Amino acid sequence: MKRILSLLVLVALFINLFEITVYAGNQANELYLEYDRAVYKYDNRLVTVVINEKEIKTGDMPAVIIGNRTLVPVREIFESDAFGAKVEWNSKTEEVYITYRDQFIVLAINNKTAFVNGKAHELDVPAKLIRDLNKDHPKTMIPLRFVSEVLGFDVAWDNGSYTAMLTNDDLVVDVPVIPEVIVPVPETNDITGDKLEGISGEGANKTLPTELKNTPVHWSATEEQMQGISSNKNSIALTSEVHPETKITDITYDTSGTQNRFVIKAASAISDVKYTLWDKKLVMDISRSVSGLASEKKYDTNPILTSIRSSQYSTNPNATRIVFDLKNDAIKLDVSFNKNRSEIIVATSDNIIHDILLGQNNQGDFIQVKGVAAPDMNIFRLSSPDRVVIDFANTASLLGTKESKASGQYVEKIRTAQFEATKTRIVVETDGQADYEVIKSSGDVTMIQFREPTYENIEYINETKPVIALEHVDVPIEMSGIIYENDYRNKTFHITLAGNYGNVFGKGSVKVNDGKIETIDIKQNSNNQTQITIKSNFIYEYRVEEVGDKIEIKAYRPRELFDKIVVIDAGHGGRDPGAVANGLQEKDVNLKMLLYLKTHLDANANIKVYYTRLTDTFPSLQERCDIANEIGADFFISIHNNAFNATENGTETLYFPSTAQDRLTSPRLAQIFQKNIVAYTGMRDRGLKQRENLFLLKNTIMPAILVEVGFLTNANDAAKLKDEAFLKTTAAALYQSILETFDTYPTKR
Repeated sequence: MKRILSLLVLVALFINLFEITVYAGNQANELYLEYDRAVYKYDNRLVTVVINEKEIKTGDMPAVIIGNRTLVPVREIFESDAFGAKVEWNSKTEEVYITYRDQFIVLAINNKTAFVNGKAHELDVPAKLIRDLNKDHPKTMIPLRFVSEVLGFDVAWDNGSYTAMLTNDDLVVDVPVIPEVIVPVPETNDITGDKLEGISGEGANKTLPTELKNTPVHWSATEEQMQGISSNKNSIALTSEVHPETKITDITYDTSGTQNRFVIKAASAISDVKYTLWDKKLVMDISRSVSGLASEKKYDTNPILTSIRSSQYSTNPNATRIVFDLKNDAIKLDVSFNKNRSEIIVATSDNIIHDILLGQNNQGDFIQVKGVAAPDMNIFRLSSPDRVVIDFANTASLLGTKESKASGQYVEKIRTAQFEATKTRIVVETDGQADYEVIKSSGDVTMIQFREPTYENIEYINETKPVIALEHVDVPIEMSGIIYENDYRNKTFHITLAGNYGNVFGKGSVKVNDGKIETIDIKQNSNNQTQITIKSNFIYEYRVEEVGDKIEIKAYRPRELFDKIVVIDAGHGGRDPGAVANGLQEKDVNLKMLLYLKTHLDANANIKVYYTRLTDTFPSLQERCDIANEIGADFFISIHNNAFNATENGTETLYFPSTAQDRLTSPRLAQIFQKNIVAYTGMRDRGLKQRENLFLLKNTIMPAILVEVGFLTNANDAAKLKDEAFLKTTAAALYQSILETFDTYPTKR
């Protein structure tokens, strides 16, 4: 055994002396793979995978043939544009979870049984963790036959190029619909009243201390109710015992106690249960059991979950798997047996509100809530009268409906009720508009501290679009030199005034939470300038304007200010390298091209540009589409580079089909960019490619294209892509294409 280990170490040391690059379709050269606790030299050709005419870029780990079976990297296949699925790794159970359309797929390492929506599917070879010895981490590889047989793809094989071509004519092309921007309006019944009209920075009308200091309002559950909490936990821990095999017969939902709970029933004592919480899922494996449950049951109105799925997870020995699809991550669950182990109880835990105290300290009025440790909270304001509404999601209250007057610095009345089945609401009526802070205390205690605002002369006005009024009193505000910075990817906008106005506006945070604006923060920066930061729920542009004797900060949607808007995307990024070949990573080349293009666009004030990324980050495909759609761009450009085999080369542009006339369309946009890139760079013209199923193209609501400038897998193209002069020339071609597009198809805004 020692001789074998020593040999493996020597092989690994020898391999790491060299930089090895492999290309799909080619013979692997000195490729060593580690799997099944051994190292193997890979002597076969590498496999190229094409799905619906689009080559899948497999990054660090190519598709390989092992034991006469083609294995492909699961993340690169399912998170490709062809699928647009979500892939997650559960390190505790060594399982891959794939969410694809309406399917939930579970693949376990070295297990030939996969589960699709709870139904077992046998694989000809199991999923494996395979590591290229030149890489730090292994990849999860699955048999290609699983993709074809289980998901309904047809597979054709080109033996000459070692290419597996998958097609699925049933893929539905979604027709993009321009979304209507709907601002969520908080509940306006009291629990009744009007939406927030605005917020001013005026101080309290009373000074501390007030009568509330000595006469707090205190509501507590009764002794019997508290005993009910304890009796509801009349269960035993999930210990392991040996019992005869049992049958899982039913799952019921019980709301009779103080906790909502599901009860998994068995015909006799259960030997063991293992469970894990992951990405809004509770996954339980019940050993020595046979499932008598339906494969899936949906719950449309249940406050805890949306569905329960079950399957016979294994047959030798028998084990049942049950998956709870939870509504959100804030739901806390307690899993236990009943006393004779014939039931598994899955109950909400730690979210039973049993004590509310309205008191006063040296900072001001406060509310202390016991039984909940600041979970998924929502706080918003209402007007007429001024109120602060506090919602505790996923909670049950033992206090029922309570109401009391108070004599606080701000608080004049407090009330609480079980507003919904799993939502407790507290409302305080205030004399003026207090600032507040949520404090998580130790254990299961949450505190909301009210205090006088530290900002002043600032008024928030809730109109159709938000307005922030700066009342400068006798101090003039310098209107020139104002700096605007839009961190639109985080929906945060910074305004830096040309001076220090701390003595006018103070500092602090205006907590709005009206569905449009979350917070407005005022501070003095390191350059002794006043900076106002606005955190919004939408992508706004803000401008400082003089209106009468006030200075107003007004919110605008981008299309209200700019007549030419483009969103530019550098493909891949972060953990997703894209194509890797000839010493290049596609994500880096894409980003360099974008940054060179940015230097041109920065010098042109007539075009407003938004970028999905400017550094080595990985916005999801959906996030890239969301940015473009919410901004309302005139068109969308995604910069990519290609990979196939060593002979393919040149430039091509992909587009979403359209037959519209007399306006800019994706095909017309693609024609302009393809023409200019080829003319500027001298690259081989591979023409235009229609693509109905690329996620970025079909989920953006404006004309959108994806440019593939060159092939990293071609030596000549790769040499050009390493040349900074070539990258700058390509950027110039992209810039010229943007200019030509706006000249040819003016927006007329």
